[in-house]
Amino acid sequence: MNNMKINPIKSKCMLIGTSKCLLKQSSLNIQINETLLENVVTHKLMGIYINKNLKWNQHIKYIFNKMMSGKNA
Repeated sequence: MNNMKINPIKSKCMLIGTSKCLLKQSSLNIQINETLLENVVTHKLMGIYINKNLKWNQHIKYIFNKMMSGKNA
């Protein structure tokens, strides 16, 4: 074991699925050490934005804005 511990303050949770599937349940109630994790619909993970439908819209917008501002990746 590597003795890694999850930090509930830095952790987020996301329910992933189709729009139709997410109508049935839109959020999760996950607790770690009595701390309720924040539900998000979009999150940046290892430099890539993902959303609850696994669409690339947010990431493409982020890359486009970065290119337009002249900053290198």
